[in-house]
Amino acid sequence: MSDTSRLQQQKAFYDLLQHLGSDRNNTIQQQLTQALNLIVRNSGARQGYLEIRGEQGLRIFQSTSMSEDEVASVRENISTGIIGQAISSGEPISTSTAFLDPRFNAMESVREGSIESVICAPFKGAKAKGVVYLQGDSRFDREAGKVKLDAQEFARHIVPFLDQILLEYEQGTAVDPTYILRQRFRLQDVIGSSKALYRVLQAATTVAPLDVNVLINGESGTGKTQIARSIHLNSRRSKHPFAELNCAALQDTLVESELFGTVRGAFNDARDKPGRILAADNGTLFLDEVGELSTSAQTKLLQFLQSSEFYPVGSNVRKKANVRVLYATNKPLEELVQRGRFREDLYFRINTFQIRMPSLADRAEDVLQLAEYFCQIKCAKHGFGNLNLSSELLKYLSTREWPGNIRELDNFIETACIHAIIDKSSTVELQHALAREEGHAVQGLGNTEVASPFLGQAYQDATKTFQKAFLSASLERYDWNVQQAAGDLGLSKSHMYNLINEFELQPQEKH
Repeated sequence: MSDTSRLQQQKAFYDLLQHLGSDRNNTIQQQLTQALNLIVRNSGARQGYLEIRGEQGLRIFQSTSMSEDEVASVRENISTGIIGQAISSGEPISTSTAFLDPRFNAMESVREGSIESVICAPFKGAKAKGVVYLQGDSRFDREAGKVKLDAQEFARHIVPFLDQILLEYEQGTAVDPTYILRQRFRLQDVIGSSKALYRVLQAATTVAPLDVNVLINGESGTGKTQIARSIHLNSRRSKHPFAELNCAALQDTLVESELFGTVRGAFNDARDKPGRILAADNGTLFLDEVGELSTSAQTKLLQFLQSSEFYPVGSNVRKKANVRVLYATNKPLEELVQRGRFREDLYFRINTFQIRMPSLADRAEDVLQLAEYFCQIKCAKHGFGNLNLSSELLKYLSTREWPGNIRELDNFIETACIHAIIDKSSTVELQHALAREEGHAVQGLGNTEVASPFLGQAYQDATKTFQKAFLSASLERYDWNVQQAAGDLGLSKSHMYNLINEFELQPQEKH
């Protein structure tokens, strides 16, 4: 490598590590990913793996361009494979074709993976020790000499940053206390790094492998559904279905049909239809807003929980299902029991283990991570390209109150992104958020280039478009609690159900 190239490389390392040391908005995973992507891109490798080892068995790892199975294989064979040898010897290892190299071809992980070119550079700091592992193809092999130097330089430059990470863990001030849990469990769609979220995840991952009932309570919009999904994904039932039913989103007469299924002729227009219980057989059933169940549905649910057997609506043939049931509510079930609106014996049955979801006010430090995440999701959903949230907007988001919690923030970011696109801006500015907050009319409706949902429609059609959007927004605000949404809009519950059916409204997918 020429002196010029070496200086350029060192400057790239220096710039990156300066950024890693100063940017505390990013999680540790994001910072390590940035670092690992740099060495993979700079070396021409195809895949990369970075592992840090601390005291008391602490292991932090990050990978790039590796599947979950490949990462699992690396971690399982780390003590006996190439990485283990590099760590134990303290010397870097390079090989052009590992599965033909006599030093490594007897290793099962090398043979099974037909591993070709490998560069492995161990490092050791004041606290952190570990390894940088790069894997590539023939092109990577032709530059092996350069890659070996790159990996060693990278390891040498990153050690102070890794020492700081371990120091923060020891002092209890880690940037992301959820990090270790994320290495062991499938929590990829649960966003945040607050201590409040850590306590939730710690409880969820502890109870996930235990086949017991879990009651998740908390305000509307706090992410109860996502935690239920995480419990399922980390349980022994994860390869089987996850079915959910929002008990507040259906009329009382329909809840039992959706839950237990129906047979043809049970009532007008009834047809043979399996319910959510059968849909979740051998898997997990999630009952959201369980406090909204009718007395009849509560009785039948209790019978099923006691026997694992049930009758579809209109049938005298008994069905059997092996289902784990998770529950969620935004109402205190104890009060419903005292008021005679919820069966006490059912409450005791489902209340085996409770998880309390914190409001967004109780995990305010997660607001900016969630906002950035929702911005990315909305851009992908609507094909907006890449939008960035301005620093002024981020400051506003961090100081604003969110009574609707995560769902309100989600909807807020989506609308602000739409305003940015209307302005043909690549950055979502504070003005775009304020246009939503203050109910300002969208500027430029007279411009035919602006895609308003009302332009080109007859008056009656435009009115229906507005009604549908308005009703949907109200239902989402109340987590599809039809009674609350109807009360807010001054409508009867039955009329609200008629409108839901008329406009074919359905709950949006939750994050």
